[in-house]
Order: sequence, then structure tokens, then C-alpha cells
Amino acid sequence: MTITMLTRIHHAARYGRIILSPHAQQEAEEAGARWADIKSAILTATVAKEQAEGRVRLEGGTDLEGEPLTVVVREVQPGLLVVTVF
Repeated sequence: MTITMLTRIHHAARYGRIILSPHAQQEAEEAGARWADIKSAILTATVAKEQAEGRVRLEGGTDLEGEPLTVVVREVQPGLLVVTVF
């Protein structure tokens, strides 16, 4: 069985293995997004688009209020580094 990138990312988020970069923290504050909103957006994302430098743009996810929230992550050990939020 092949585990997809989106499945790995969902798994890491489900177990709380999320690290916010300083940039992501700043962007989240400006967007009014809390940590729980970011986790929700990652868990509900339906599309994972690979980008440069190992980044993955997660689309189709929503915050806790059901509003769209796009998150860019990088898979790292032991989980995910959130690069930005918008």
C-alpha cells in the first residue's frame, strides 16, 4: 500500500506534530487564525500541491468556522513545519 503525501501530512497533523515558523506565526496572527484553525485546515485539506524547496501547498481546507484557509508546509522530522498561512 502506497501512502500519499496528503495522507502523511494528515497523519502528522492528527497527532499534533506541527511546528509554526516565525513567518507562519506572523501570517496567522494577521489572518486571525489560531493554532487550532491551522490544524483544522491541514486536516480538511483535499489537495496537496508540491512546490519548490520541498514545500507543499494545502488547498481545500477550512478553519474551525468553515472559512477557507490555505497552508503551506514542509514535511520534516518529526512532523510538519508550517511555512505560511493565508
